[in-house]
Amino acid sequence: RGLEAERDVQIKDQTVESLKDQKRDVERVLEQKTTELELKTNEILRLNQKLETVQSYNATLEKDIAETREQVATLNGQINDGQDVTLKSQNAKNRADLQIVDLEQSLTLIKDEKQRLQNDLGAARKDLASEQSKNENLNT
Repeated sequence: RGLEAERDVQIKDQTVESLKDQKRDVERVLEQKTTELELKTNEILRLNQKLETVQSYNATLEKDIAETREQVATLNGQINDGQDVTLKSQNAKNRADLQIVDLEQSLTLIKDEKQRLQNDLGAARKDLASEQSKNENLNT
């Protein structure tokens, strides 16, 4: 019986040692998993900060894009206004050019009429002189 008891104690000691080894293994795995969890938690925190930074940057870009679109719309309006003014100026210049051409043509016609009237006046003076000369000859 003493041998059996010793053997039972030995088996129990082996079982206790085996259980202690298993406990150490479980504690080691638990410590590894805890460390992994801490690393994952830190990674999540880092990624959340990165996400906040990207969201902030995105909001800034959206604001810049909106401001740029407003500036483009304003510039397009100014371009259209400028084109309207340019067209109005061009039309006014064209009208003025046409008036100049009309006035030049009228001036040419007036000069021609003046020349014709001077020629007629010259002819009338000759006729008058001729008639006066005939009258004088008849009166003498």
